[in-house]
Amino acid sequence: MNTLRTEGRFTRLSALSPCLAGYTSREGGVSPAPFDTLNLGSNTDDLPANILSNRQLLEMAVGRRLVYMKQVHGNTVLRADKTTEDGIECDGLVTCDSGICVVVLTADCLPLLLCAEDGRICAAVHCGWRGTVCGIAAKAVGLMRDIAGNSIKIRAFIGPCIRQESFEVGPEVKEAALSGLGNEKSVAECFSAGRGDRLMCSLPALARLSLEMAGVRGDMVSDCGIDTFNDPACFSWRRSRNTGRQASFIGPAG
Repeated sequence: MNTLRTEGRFTRLSALSPCLAGYTSREGGVSPAPFDTLNLGSNTDDLPANILSNRQLLEMAVGRRLVYMKQVHGNTVLRADKTTEDGIECDGLVTCDSGICVVVLTADCLPLLLCAEDGRICAAVHCGWRGTVCGIAAKAVGLMRDIAGNSIKIRAFIGPCIRQESFEVGPEVKEAALSGLGNEKSVAECFSAGRGDRLMCSLPALARLSLEMAGVRGDMVSDCGIDTFNDPACFSWRRSRNTGRQASFIGPAG
């Protein structure tokens, strides 16, 4: 099934329909190198005027107000609506407000988008390895169910992120995953051997494990398959360090 459709400055996700959801690449903005061109991240050395222009361009393309977080690599998930200001400190936003879209910014970390099948509630989640092993995906699912009821069926989408063949980590990451997620056999399957004591980590596998533990079936999770490190159309912190941020966003059905 084709779940992607390019629309100007973003790729729309039909897999999360009837929600309005999509993700950007690094193309379509005004920023100069090394942030060229659609840098949306305020925590970069790009000029604030460029970032504001890029955000306005994306907002016009999407047709809704976009609500951005101040992401801190934690596992706090909050509720957002039209009164929520940009820069709220958390790593996940849940909303039922069809007038907005919630946004996660990444440049290798995993952007996770969640929605109820009927489209009335959704979430954008920043899944760096720290937040992932602390169960932020499950926390977002839990808040959605607290708001909309335990009977909702949740779909998930894994956006552009660094993939296992590109993501070398130390053994402390696996130890943190075992501590945070348990299930030694399943956690072990999220890692493969690297150089020396180094490991190759699959963020998508860790996110899927967290979602499974929260009761989200594997067949309800889709994945764009894009590796930000190897795809020049994406910003990648591990590849370039001084770089921009791309967005993944979602809003409830209007």
